[in-house]
Amino acid sequence: MTTPTETVINRLNKVRSLGNGRYLALCPVPEHDDRSPSLSITESDDGRVLLKCFAGCNTQEIVAAIGLEMKDLFHSSTLNPIEKRHYHHRKTIEEIECALWHELLVLLQFLQTRISDRQNWKDSRFRAQCPEFRPMPDNPWDRELLAVRRIRRGLEMRYGN
Repeated sequence: MTTPTETVINRLNKVRSLGNGRYLALCPVPEHDDRSPSLSITESDDGRVLLKCFAGCNTQEIVAAIGLEMKDLFHSSTLNPIEKRHYHHRKTIEEIECALWHELLVLLQFLQTRISDRQNWKDSRFRAQCPEFRPMPDNPWDRELLAVRRIRRGLEMRYGN
């Protein structure tokens, strides 16, 4: 079963994903004659498709230009409760994984800095060239501790205790 977002995306040109259910594409309204992407497509938490043309085209014009109706921007009400729960569960998992990825990048950046600082500090040539440089203290920064806590909590939410 295709989502409303997939239905809209498949009918547009020069679609570029911006991540987190957001896309940018050429506006299909003929009067607009779009040459650079100015149509923002966003999938809301409940699966609705949100369209915004930065040149001012209204949503009805955009939907008509791609051969759809306004009702096509929403999930059909024929979804049974299990399908609805699965959709929301999938969105929650994607959000958790995205947050985990961000926190892992923060931690990776910290570790790379810390490792390179210690290696450079041990090199006497480096100390001679950069006498003002001091290695990072042994106790990590608050932000990195927060990243570790968030990663642990996210993994618990994703995979259970």
